[in-house]
This record gives sequence, C-alpha cells and structure tokens, in this order.
Amino acid sequence: MKFRFYLAILIMWMLGLRRFTALPRAWLLTLVRYLTGYRPFNLPEGDDTLSFTDESVTMEVDGTGNNAGRAGNENKTETFHCLAIRHHKKQRKAILNIYGGGMLMAPQASFIKYAQDMARKTGCDVWFPYYPLCTGHTIRDSVRMIYRIYRKMLKKYDDIELYGYSSGGSLAMMLYAYNNEEGDNLPMPRKMVMVSPGGIPEDDSEYKKMKQAGKKDTTMSPKYLKTIRPLLSQGLPDIPEYMLTFKGANLKGLQKTWIYYGKNECLSVKANAYTQLLKRNRVDYQLKMAAGRQHCYCITDRTPAKAAKEDYNEIIRVLKEDFADGDLAKAQ
Repeated sequence: MKFRFYLAILIMWMLGLRRFTALPRAWLLTLVRYLTGYRPFNLPEGDDTLSFTDESVTMEVDGTGNNAGRAGNENKTETFHCLAIRHHKKQRKAILNIYGGGMLMAPQASFIKYAQDMARKTGCDVWFPYYPLCTGHTIRDSVRMIYRIYRKMLKKYDDIELYGYSSGGSLAMMLYAYNNEEGDNLPMPRKMVMVSPGGIPEDDSEYKKMKQAGKKDTTMSPKYLKTIRPLLSQGLPDIPEYMLTFKGANLKGLQKTWIYYGKNECLSVKANAYTQLLKRNRVDYQLKMAAGRQHCYCITDRTPAKAAKEDYNEIIRVLKEDFADGDLAKAQ
C-alpha cells in the first residue's frame, strides 16, 4: 500500500496537477485510489486549546460501482467518519467545513491543519466530514452523509456556519436543495462561504469557455470535469439533476453567500451560472474574482501572497460574525 501511494505521488509530481487531472478515467481512478488508500481517518492528538472526536454516521448507500457507469451492490450500510474539532470550553457556534478533493480524493493532512487553524481563528468548533467519494459511491451518498452530520450538529449548537472549498463548496450549496427537496426541512444556515466551488459544465458552450479561461490554470484541466461526470451517478438513473448541474436547485433558507474564485482557474467560468442561480433564488451574494490567482487560493493564510491572506482573513471575519437574530433560518 505504501509503495502504491508513493508511486501515485511520484506520478502526480512528474506530470503536475494539470496533466494529472487530464489523465484518462481508468488511469486517474487507479492513481487516486492509491492516494486515498493511504489517507485513512485518524484522530489528531489534542492540545491546550482543542480536542478531537469522531462524530461518525452509519447510513444506507446507493451502492458501489467498480467502474464508471456500472453500479454494484445496492442498499448497503456503511459508516463514515467526521472529525469534530472542539474547544475545551463549550461553544454555542460551529462551522461545517466541507473540503474539496474533486469528489475522488480523501483529504490531505494539510486540510486538517487548515480546519484546526479555522477553529482557533474563529473561536468556533469545526466539523470536518470524510464524506463518501465517487470512486465507488454516488454524489447523493456524499450529500446524504453531510446532511446527517449537519443534523447531528443542530442538536449541539445554537448557530452553525457553512463553509466549503472546491467540490466541497458545491456540496455545501447542495445541502439547501437536498433539505428542500428530499430532506427533513431542517433550519439551515442563512449564510455560506464558498471558495472555488466546483461544477460540471452544463453544455459544450460552457466547456469551451472553461478551456479558454483555464489556459493559465496550473491545478486543474477542464477535461477532469467531463471525466468525473459519469462517476457522480455511478450508473444510477435516478440521481437528481440538481446534484449534477444544479439545474432547478431550490436554495430556500440561504440568504447570503460569499464566493471566491481565482481568475486563472477554469472553474471561474461557473461563477456566471452560480450567480444566476442565486439571483433566481433571491439570494444576496458577494463575488470576488481574484486577478492572477489559482484554484482555492485563499483556503489558508499559510501563503506568502498578500491578496490570498487578505481574502482568507475576510472569510474568517464573515464566519465569526452573526446575524442579529441568529444565523439559522427557521424551518417552514
């Protein structure tokens, strides 16, 4: 297992992220499974300010597909982990932090450090779900798992903030649609922060724009977004369209969102589709398109770039602030 992990790391390093994400689907799946297999869930050691617990959930999943477009076992029950980063002093507020891994990769160790940084800087507890990946699960499994984690959080906190980056940003937005269409009509966070939210091109026109915008993208090839499309459904015909393209998504409960994209990333093209979706749902939004920046440029302040630090600090400020009457929209 360790040999395969380091082999995948070597190939990624030799190709660079852009060429790595442009690999054919079969090759890409093999390598990301090598990477993910050596990134198991672990509880960090606690310190003077933070403690760590596993808030796992057990749920029924759609089924696991060994190959794109072919679903395997159905109605299987699995357990998924969620790292809860808690302050020693009980907090009234928490952040649901949804990481990005292109829907295929488990979180890097650095992502856990970033989540701990967020807990310390905001003074909030931070919950970090290890959601099902589309190497063998549907995107519906991913959304359902995160939704169950959110339901657990509601029992423990007065206020909850929602934050996601890359594919985690789009999953955060999907929670609203899932709650309204298939969920339990839970009270939802009235605001949300997304950094470089991912998305599948709606049509060939949008894909062409992605290829043009992504000429300076060093982290992702637009080909990746077409490569993963069949993996999101794992061959099942009943995955809702809003989980694939956000078409018809009902975002009731969301009142304001902050969106950050780097202008040099191919995914920045999705800003137009997402802002139109927000307008249709009457959601107030603030969009930042950072010149010369790459994908997920401001998910940490552990960077020398001044602009990235400034936007990261703005995100921390937004997450710390409350609406005057609380951040949870009442269920209707």
